[in-house]
Amino acid sequence: MLFPTIENYPYIDGLGRETVTFVRTLRMSPRRIRRFDATMIYSPEQGRIIDYLGTHQHLATGLDLKVLTDGSLYLTSGTQRFYEGIFGFTFPASLTGTAELHEAYDEIRQVFTVRMQVRNPRFGFLFGYSGTFNCEFPSMTSTGLPDHLRPIREESRQ
Repeated sequence: MLFPTIENYPYIDGLGRETVTFVRTLRMSPRRIRRFDATMIYSPEQGRIIDYLGTHQHLATGLDLKVLTDGSLYLTSGTQRFYEGIFGFTFPASLTGTAELHEAYDEIRQVFTVRMQVRNPRFGFLFGYSGTFNCEFPSMTSTGLPDHLRPIREESRQ
């Protein structure tokens, strides 16, 4: 059974951008832990959210977000780009997956619901998850973002 922790913090990154970090830690067993880091900014140039994946922000993808008529959120990912040093390129769609995320609040059960899946145009379903969660809203400290959630490298390219 998975025991996930999701930590989201807003902050101003080293490039002066309003940023939100999303760090998901999955405890698969007492000795097997997996961590997935992402940081998001809003790009006025692209008119969308840019999601940088990983602690080094090597991968970036544009996100389209919609609020549905029931108040739930629906997010889809766009093309994926790779950045390292002077190199940067866009992955062909056949080599990537498109993510679809749906989040809502269930008034009856008083929990948030989430359903995510990643699909590839050739291979179909790659992976996904679904479940429920509750939120805690800790007070921000004067130090802001905890160091263990800060990306190692920040990418300026979108």
